[in-house]
Amino acid sequence: MRHLLCVLLLLADVAAADNIPASEFARPMEFHDAVLSPTGEYIAVQRSAEEGKQLVAIVATADMSLLGHIPAGHDFSPFNPIWANDERLIVQMSLDLRNEDFQRANGELLAVDYDGDNRQMIVQQPDLVRYGREHNKPANSLSGFATVAHRLPKEKNHVLIRFYPYARGLGGGKAVLYKINISRGSTTRIAQAPTASASFVFSPDGELRYSVGLDEAALEDGRNEWATHRYEDGEWTRLDELNIDADALSILASASNEEIYIQTGHSNKPDRVYRYDLETGEKTVVFAHPTADPTSFDFDHRTGELVAVHFDDGYPNLHLVDEDHVYSQWYPALWEAFGGLRVRIISSSEDHRLLLVHVSGDTEPGQYRLFDTQTRDMKYLFNAASWIDPEQMSETQPITFDARDGLTIHGYLTLPINGAEPAPLVVKPHGGPYGVRDRWKFNRDVQFLASRGYAVLQVNFRGSSGYGWGFGEIGYGKWGTDIQHDIIDGTRWAANLDAIDADRICIVGASFGGYSALMAPIIDPELYQCAVGVAGVYDLELMWSSGDIEGHQSGENYLQRAIGRDPETLRANSPLHNLDKLQIPVLLAHGSKDWRVDVKHFKHMVKELEARDHPHETLLEKREGHGFYDAENRAQYLQLLESFLARHIGD
Repeated sequence: MRHLLCVLLLLADVAAADNIPASEFARPMEFHDAVLSPTGEYIAVQRSAEEGKQLVAIVATADMSLLGHIPAGHDFSPFNPIWANDERLIVQMSLDLRNEDFQRANGELLAVDYDGDNRQMIVQQPDLVRYGREHNKPANSLSGFATVAHRLPKEKNHVLIRFYPYARGLGGGKAVLYKINISRGSTTRIAQAPTASASFVFSPDGELRYSVGLDEAALEDGRNEWATHRYEDGEWTRLDELNIDADALSILASASNEEIYIQTGHSNKPDRVYRYDLETGEKTVVFAHPTADPTSFDFDHRTGELVAVHFDDGYPNLHLVDEDHVYSQWYPALWEAFGGLRVRIISSSEDHRLLLVHVSGDTEPGQYRLFDTQTRDMKYLFNAASWIDPEQMSETQPITFDARDGLTIHGYLTLPINGAEPAPLVVKPHGGPYGVRDRWKFNRDVQFLASRGYAVLQVNFRGSSGYGWGFGEIGYGKWGTDIQHDIIDGTRWAANLDAIDADRICIVGASFGGYSALMAPIIDPELYQCAVGVAGVYDLELMWSSGDIEGHQSGENYLQRAIGRDPETLRANSPLHNLDKLQIPVLLAHGSKDWRVDVKHFKHMVKELEARDHPHETLLEKREGHGFYDAENRAQYLQLLESFLARHIGD
């Protein structure tokens, strides 16, 4: 089998001699985030390290020279740098998930100087070793999950942290607010939130003013009611319940001493953003779009005021809330300068003279530029993938179609820049399926497929985020039914286009997308000519006994909503138990160390395919987890995918 694989990959390399090498699409994005220091002298940059990990580098803004860095460790990576003052920053630590696109904080915080020296763990788990812990033991006993709550601009060596203790009986799930010294790690306890899932509300200087959280009595009755408390003289005083009619609610930021910004979810419309007065209950809508949720926000780092709302109504768009702010004064010109691309001011100096600008799009991986508002000089800094030539990439277009039940479904279609028409089609359902969506942005897999002459369809099926709370909710319990119907209906919509060859269609997906890659052809056997599943879920019953979702209450609550527990329904919606309806060749790829979808899914599926003598190919990587993130492993997978597609839907 390995000899055959090597031959196939060699043939793929020969056939693709004129194509961009697969290895160029397998390389991880080099840069992921960046933030200016308050004076603008330094930039903290989050960038890729080996084996799917990340590190944080600090460079001088003037000449981009490296001043220091915070390396990754054996089982963790630093990420999300926050400048605490002009010369010292704080980073979070993430679990080692071997996933460059997703960081999961483990609750630890590290403080470090701008040159990478004087590292101090200010919140650290007691049984873990970080950067020579024997010489770097924090001066506190905090063991839990911490995030920075406020920078305290008037206190150079302190920040406020929002802390959840891990040990049972310590806090009952209520956050505790601490002031912490970022040099020594010493702490001062400020207050404990009066309710669960609470957000603290501060004045611009960091004075604790309010708490907004879930009412405990209502929770016991199965209701979500948001309780507000005022903090004065070390005591909490209960105020009226929030005067907001919504199905879901999240606190975005403090707007002033008494006001906050709230994002609300609704069953019949996209999310809205309100400015809300906690004392009077008065509220003002600051953002509401007929089809799109907000995707990100720009806040003034000094006052907390909301400046702009970014959203995707097909293409990226922008709504200016504070039109007098310096960001708003420059945004129109910046968007015009990079016509057609997404532009966002991701950071600025304290005086707003220097703006750190991120520019990205369907063919542009992501430029980082520094704009001087006084000299009007725009300085190029670096690119997330400098080896990618946008001129060689294919454009992505937003699309909509009606599902069989009349629901409007959004998505994206990428037509190959140099492909012949009609082009073969690859349908690429996203993972999740909940809380995520495809966007108009650079996607390595999409561009790789397009570079090989394939059109690519991405469907934001029901359950996807971005189109309102209600649109996400109607996807629950519909893994093997309505969601698959949306994908199939989208495929048939695309197949009717003159640009698409309806007789050459393959479906390729990872995680939940891997599930869909096999389930959709089972439901509609005549539509697809091949299927590729990566880290896919193939047995819904197995989700209840393996992986990292089951085994704790929140995970089991999720599974109950997502797939239910009825054995007959689980089997009816599992590819593993419906292989008699699968009529096309498949390619399966998986990582042995998959923490989310246990490798048993792959092994059980391969065993059943072999028993049926069903045409299939496999790739099992011993060192990979939930997906392929090592560059060599990704390149090998892409080459195998290219060979597989060429034989089944290629010319």
